Amino acid sequence: MSDDTFNHGSLISRLVDWVFGFDFFLSYNHGDGKNYPGQLKRRLERGGFRVFLDQAEYVAGLDLRRETGRHVRRSRKLVVVGRAGALKSPWVKREVDVALANGKIPVIININGAIEAAAGDAALA
Repeated sequence: MSDDTFNHGSLISRLVDWVFGFDFFLSYNHGDGKNYPGQLKRRLERGGFRVFLDQAEYVAGLDLRRETGRHVRRSRKLVVVGRAGALKSPWVKREVDVALANGKIPVIININGAIEAAAGDAALA
């Protein structure tokens, strides 16, 4: 990366997040769409919160399983965007399991009654 494209603000922001963690980790399934999680992230950040959202934070080459667990542990709250795909997602289930193992109760946003409509075999049903 050349000096003229280096973003010092982004580096400082990432360093602060690495040191202090996040207020919220947003958990969702990509197949359910990225618009709602992206909007939620922006609204929370306008309120002064630090928010982890994979589409904004991950970079190529990371061990996603390890990094995801680390980010969930370093976040105060896990927020699950509860849509049909998220309730069946092994990634979302793992994020919930990591949160629970670390004494954190996930907050689930029930989108369009997805929780009530979930099949009994859904990972989070």
